[in-house]
Amino acid sequence: MLDSMLDLVKGHVTEAITKCKEVPVTQKKQAIDATTHAIADTLHSCITPENISQLTSLFTGKSKAASGSNFLTEGVKTAIINVLSQKFGLSKTVSGAIASSVIPPLMEILSSKVSGGSKSGGGIDLGGLMGMFTGGSGKSSTTADVAGSVIGALGGLFKK
Repeated sequence: MLDSMLDLVKGHVTEAITKCKEVPVTQKKQAIDATTHAIADTLHSCITPENISQLTSLFTGKSKAASGSNFLTEGVKTAIINVLSQKFGLSKTVSGAIASSVIPPLMEILSSKVSGGSKSGGGIDLGGLMGMFTGGSGKSSTTADVAGSVIGALGGLFKK
């Protein structure tokens, strides 16, 4: 499932960078690869016990996934701006414009795979995810149990 998600993300990154005239033609492929890698790294690093409540809100649709106030959105935006400005010499304005065109489809992909997807459709079954929160018993688990279960289940999504 991760490979198909990254392919979709890379498609949006490719489109944004290909349209950007400030990225030299000779560096477009490297910029696409570096940006896609930065996004994957950021997503992987956001799955931590400290972010459980925010991730849960995102996955259950209680958070505006594409809003600028979302910690995941801000992390991805910062990663894209940093990689494009530091490695390819683009201005923060140009890098930010690329990030702004990539983030909404990225969040839509994540939300559809996690919130709306079914097991047969390639998404994550939210009932199973919620079972991890209660330990499958209907009773609340400790924070450590919840964090361990969720991190274990979701952590593999964003590893390469």
